[in-house]
Amino acid sequence: MNDTLDAGEVHPSSYSAMEYILSIKPKKWMRCVEAISSIALSGNRTASICMGTIERLEKKEPVSDRYVLGLAWFLKEMEQMAVSDVLDKQNDSSTELKKLLQELGLYE
Repeated sequence: MNDTLDAGEVHPSSYSAMEYILSIKPKKWMRCVEAISSIALSGNRTASICMGTIERLEKKEPVSDRYVLGLAWFLKEMEQMAVSDVLDKQNDSSTELKKLLQELGLYE
């Protein structure tokens, strides 16, 4: 059994991660991108990395499998947990961000 990826081999889970990203409806995608962009502007490192990944995907530039996996995981966290939990994990519980996310319909 080989438990290591070969050089240049894509992680098998990155395919389903990309399918998940592509399955997000356009309106929801725009809200997510806007929220991630705002969170990134507040200095959140994870959101900044995800925003860079989004920009590369939208420009159809190459993206590493680990960035695709990271973006999918971050989006799933936004979807499955309260956004405040995601922000708290990233040490950013800004009231202004919560208000913005409420306006975007991503936080209740």
